[in-house]
Amino acid sequence: MGVGVIGLIAGLFAGWVIQDLIGIAFVTGGGRFPLEIGVLIGMLMPVTAVAGVVTAVLVDRHSARRKRAGAVPRDFGSAGQ
Repeated sequence: MGVGVIGLIAGLFAGWVIQDLIGIAFVTGGGRFPLEIGVLIGMLMPVTAVAGVVTAVLVDRHSARRKRAGAVPRDFGSAGQ
């Protein structure tokens, strides 16, 4: 559950940054938002939050599966040994 919360926070932050970039681009370009862009901005933060949770959980499951299978992590520091 902790990984999902971290993914939620990261997704919300990513949505916030993207939303600000889109907003700044349209405000400096004339200040009027088309309806489609308004809908996109309204849906952006929830969508990126869910995407962040899903990504975090999938990465966590993948790493847990590798640990259970006994996979040895690669050691890039000992190339000649």
